[in-house]
Amino acid sequence: MSNQNIIKIKDIESQFIHPTTIVTADRVFIDEAVVDKRSRKKDEKRKTIVTADRVFIDEAVVDKRSRKKDEKRKVLYEPTFIDLTQIKISDVTDSPGSDRCWVVGTPFKSYILTSNDVIEKQHWVNILTEASRRVADRLGCQFEVNPAATWVPDSDAKHCMCCNKHHCRKCGKVVCGSCSKRKAIIDQNVKTPVRICDECHYAMEKETFLGL
Repeated sequence: MSNQNIIKIKDIESQFIHPTTIVTADRVFIDEAVVDKRSRKKDEKRKTIVTADRVFIDEAVVDKRSRKKDEKRKVLYEPTFIDLTQIKISDVTDSPGSDRCWVVGTPFKSYILTSNDVIEKQHWVNILTEASRRVADRLGCQFEVNPAATWVPDSDAKHCMCCNKHHCRKCGKVVCGSCSKRKAIIDQNVKTPVRICDECHYAMEKETFLGL
């Protein structure tokens, strides 16, 4: 690993709100950018960093620790670490401005990210797809990722999508309480039942009946 790469990785480390060491012998910096992450209430800025083995999706936080008089507070980052073996990159085609959006899907949470334009979006889709493929080739195996549902923003659902708003943990739709009274275990690694909509409930019942 080159000295320049080590310096870059250490610079990324220095921007984390909590001391975290991410320098390793084979961790190579690839690219970084600030993009918008779609959330339930509003879009939020996220610093996205890609290395040869991980994606870092960083939330900006203001450093409230002690500082010298007249010194501006630093903007640091609270990172989320995602192994490239646990991501699935997909397109977004069903919402306004979706030509600039893509999804970083993981089994635990999926992120809808938005670039400034279509060219930047394609650049990031290509980088993440290629980095993930290289990890699979290096390890000699393909990874089947079943990503968590992306949640539909509240602002996109003026009425119940299936009439107070809840999110179905299975499909991500916004539904009313009457249409989401049931709970189910949807992740075999997490044994706690979560709220699902009636449509997903009936679909899961059908799968169980048919032995799928």
